[in-house]
Amino acid sequence: MSLILSIFSNWRALLALGGVLGVLALSGGAYLKGYSNASEKCQTQALKAEIESLKQAIAINRTVQEAATKRALERDEAALILEQKVNEYEAQLESRSGCELSESDARWLSEIK
Repeated sequence: MSLILSIFSNWRALLALGGVLGVLALSGGAYLKGYSNASEKCQTQALKAEIESLKQAIAINRTVQEAATKRALERDEAALILEQKVNEYEAQLESRSGCELSESDARWLSEIK
């Protein structure tokens, strides 16, 4: 106990203790600041990689959507052509007096696909 009191009564010892504690505090602060900066840099790189991945996914989805739209338009066009062929054939059948199909009618129906 008297040793502790003698240390605190000596101003040089207090100054040295304060200096040591100050150096420790600065070292600890510098370490934590460096760790924080490194952690932020790592998180930033991870987020940039995720953004790049999402950009690629968006580009792929856009390409797939454009291809699907093109195929849908082609199918719609083909369906319209088939519908026109059927309507023409119906008009021809209505103009006839009989209801039997001829051999050319059967061939024409088989060609509509």
